Amino acid sequence: FIKDGKRFVVGFAEGFTNLQASRTAAGNFAKTRFAQQIKDTFTAETASAIESGLYSDDTGGYVREVFYSSIDKLQVDGIMLEENYSEQIQEQDGSSNKIYWRSYCLASIPEAKYKEVVNRAFDETENQIKKEKQAKQNESAKQLVEKLKEKYNEFPTAMQGLGYKEVKEYFDGILTREEMIDKIKQESRRYAKRQ
Repeated sequence: FIKDGKRFVVGFAEGFTNLQASRTAAGNFAKTRFAQQIKDTFTAETASAIESGLYSDDTGGYVREVFYSSIDKLQVDGIMLEENYSEQIQEQDGSSNKIYWRSYCLASIPEAKYKEVVNRAFDETENQIKKEKQAKQNESAKQLVEKLKEKYNEFPTAMQGLGYKEVKEYFDGILTREEMIDKIKQESRRYAKRQ
C-alpha cells in the first residue's frame, strides 16, 4: 500500500531457531516483494500494450522476459524497516518440542525511490533490447557480406571499379575502416591523374 509518499510491504519469515536470522529473512522477503510489485506492474502494462496492438504476443513476452531479468539484477535500495514483530513458536511434534521464531516486518521505500528503481529497470530493458537488435542487424550484415564474398570471391570485371577491392579487404579484416577510406581516396587521385 502507499501512504504519505511511501510504499509499504510486509515481510514474513518463520522456522528459524535464531531470532536475528528470522528478522533478516523477513526483511529480505520484503525486498523480494518490492521487486515482485514492480514485475506485476510491468506485466499489467505489457498486457495492456499487447491488447492495444503496441506489441505482438511474442514481442511482449520477450520484452517482459528482458524486463524481469533487469529487475532481478537491480538492487532495490532505500528500503527502511518501519516495524518489526517476532514471536517464538513452540510446537509439539510427536514426542519432541519444536521451537522457532516467526517474524513480521513492515518495510517501506519512498515512492520517488521506488519510481527511480522502476525507471532504472525500464532503461536497462531498453538498452538490452537495443543491444540485441543491433547485434541481430550486425549479424544480418555479416551474413550478407559472406554471401557476396562467396558469390564474388574472384574479382570479375564489374567488381574491379574504384573502391570494390578496398571494401572487400575491409570486410575480410585486412584493412581498418580508416585505411579503407584512405586507400579509396588514394586510388581515386591516381585514377584522376591518369585521366
